[in-house]
Amino acid sequence: MKRLISFLPEMFFLAGSGFIFLMDLIKDRSISYPALAIIALIITLLLWKNKIYALFLSYISVAFCLFMFLALWSELSEFTALSAGFWEMLIVGHLLLLSIIVSTVFILIKYIKQRF
Repeated sequence: MKRLISFLPEMFFLAGSGFIFLMDLIKDRSISYPALAIIALIITLLLWKNKIYALFLSYISVAFCLFMFLALWSELSEFTALSAGFWEMLIVGHLLLLSIIVSTVFILIKYIKQRF
């Protein structure tokens, strides 16, 4: 059970990417290459268990989240009034991006502490 919990951050990324991949495939009948790339990168991380690779993926993920925070605030600035859509976008966007950052930090800590 403890071993399964240790893979929870990777499973979070795999589940999210798999969901996006399948929804694009079912709804639009198209392949989501970014989701497929994330799946491949996380599976590679699980197989290699390399500290440098984990550091690289963590850096890329946090940089992407910081960029997406800026994009979120740019979209929020277009609202003229504090409507329900504004609050929904604010809360869901921040929760999603913060969960990605927290998962990334857990992955980084896990791979930095491991001895190979």
